[in-house]
Amino acid sequence: MKKALLMAVAMFLPISIFLFLKFFGKNEFVVEPLFQKNDSTVTIACNKPITYPYKVSIQQLDTLLKSKQATLTAISFSEDEERLKDFAERVQEKFTIREISLYQVKSDSIISNQNKKFQTVVEDIVRREELRSCVFLLSGLNNLVLIDREGKIRGQYQLGNLDEEDRLLVETTIILKKY
Repeated sequence: MKKALLMAVAMFLPISIFLFLKFFGKNEFVVEPLFQKNDSTVTIACNKPITYPYKVSIQQLDTLLKSKQATLTAISFSEDEERLKDFAERVQEKFTIREISLYQVKSDSIISNQNKKFQTVVEDIVRREELRSCVFLLSGLNNLVLIDREGKIRGQYQLGNLDEEDRLLVETTIILKKY
């Protein structure tokens, strides 16, 4: 009798938890914007202090980007054309142009074929590094930033690292609430 009761509880408990979560649980994830609170661990390569919550100014975005119709904008500072092409194909398989637009900031000293999948912005090498470090707050190996329409930095990634690219795709899906 005890075994039967124990078996019934062992079967009933997981089923009841599953049903409770199915009907009353919320399977919702949130990707918070970066640099919204003063964090002393953030190191910035330029001498300008940043104010919190941090947003890239709309004026800077208007100057840099040709069109801001998409909900999100991915801006790459990578010069690896093959990697950019592969990444753009992965993004375009999953999202529309209205959901995410792709930009590449190139140095004017590098002459190469323009990547047709990324809108290209050409800057001198000093301005390019200033944008990378001081405006989009990229550091280390990160060379791609995800910005929303309000200018908030939604993510920083290392283009060329498949795990980082997958993380960008997942986080973009979450931000757009497409899961």
